[in-house]
Amino acid sequence: MPCQAQLLRSMRGIVSNIWRTNRRMPFYLLTVAGIIVRLLWVVCIPNEPVSDFAGYHLLASNIYHHQGYSISGNPVAFQGVGYPFLLGWFFRLMGSTSVFYGKMFNLLFSSITLPLFCGLSLNLFKEKRLAVAFYALVVFLPNYIAYTSVLGTETIALFLFALVLFMQMQMEESFFKYVLLGLGCGILGLIKPFFLAYPLLAAAALWIKEKKLKKTLAHLTISFIAMCSVIAPWTLRNYRVYKLFIPVSYNAGYMLMVNNNSANSNGMWMPLTEVPLPEELKNGLEDLDISYDDFQKQPDEYAMEDPRIDLALQAEAGKWIASHPIAFIKLGLMRIQATFFSAENAGDIYSWAINSGRMGGGLACSGDAIARHPNFFKNIPDGAEFGGPAFCSSPGWACGSDAVF
Repeated sequence: MPCQAQLLRSMRGIVSNIWRTNRRMPFYLLTVAGIIVRLLWVVCIPNEPVSDFAGYHLLASNIYHHQGYSISGNPVAFQGVGYPFLLGWFFRLMGSTSVFYGKMFNLLFSSITLPLFCGLSLNLFKEKRLAVAFYALVVFLPNYIAYTSVLGTETIALFLFALVLFMQMQMEESFFKYVLLGLGCGILGLIKPFFLAYPLLAAAALWIKEKKLKKTLAHLTISFIAMCSVIAPWTLRNYRVYKLFIPVSYNAGYMLMVNNNSANSNGMWMPLTEVPLPEELKNGLEDLDISYDDFQKQPDEYAMEDPRIDLALQAEAGKWIASHPIAFIKLGLMRIQATFFSAENAGDIYSWAINSGRMGGGLACSGDAIARHPNFFKNIPDGAEFGGPAFCSSPGWACGSDAVF
């Protein structure tokens, strides 16, 4: 017993000494643990792309097959081009449009996001314990882990946003810094268009910090020009295709309409087929030579294919918001509550990240199976393609080929 107590004291002393002398050791351990957890999630938890995520995979597959950003041969711009474009080129690099390779693409960016948040944590918190606690929270947030296996924009957008924040906080004030910030915001904007407003926020932060208007405007101009240089080719493509000024995508009217209407009771998305469409929309569609009766049968499909319809929906949604300001605010508050402060939001993880329907007697990753493959990382693609259970097995879950393709 005395020997055991002495051994425990020695071990605690070693850990305490490491903690004091190596300030970054906890961050290294958390980073490695975060990558392993994400890797195991991707390999062991089966899911399939559905809804928007199936659309992203289809668009990326068409880019892989040299069919451009199109669906059924028709050019589209309903969603931002950034993620499908990058994923499509990654598919070309891998030589396949396998969903599993899409998950590996997300895993790559999810993993390299962690060191960026590590740097941000050290920058934000001078107290080491607070920095470690904040970083641990980021590393093990369930949504960040689960969405690694979902073919959506969230993972790569988080990486790029963390990179922009890191450059903004760590780099010295210079012309080059704001060129990089603008380029980063441009790429982000092609993935999630609302990030096109970020240069304004960065300029506001600079003005609050230094109170130098001339310098702030100069850096805002630099970042704005750099950002526009990134999105300009896509904007020109959209104008050539649609003869309309569409900087990135044309889903603003659609989203406003489905999220803000008299039939919406929770502020969340609903099919356009369930939205009470105003009679005034009929005249607008007739001006576009679109049958209102045909539109009512498949309004979502029409809105996704024709940007002119999106403009009409945007006008009608604006009228509803102007005439129902209190309802608009209530729906917005309900949307925020449901997104960030509701336990029901965990249903997103179930719907998008655990949706293959093979949920039986629990998940277990077999240790002896992993031991049979010492070069674990090298064998991941082979394991996914030829059966997966060589890596993960249990009575109710499997990582078989149909789980990841």
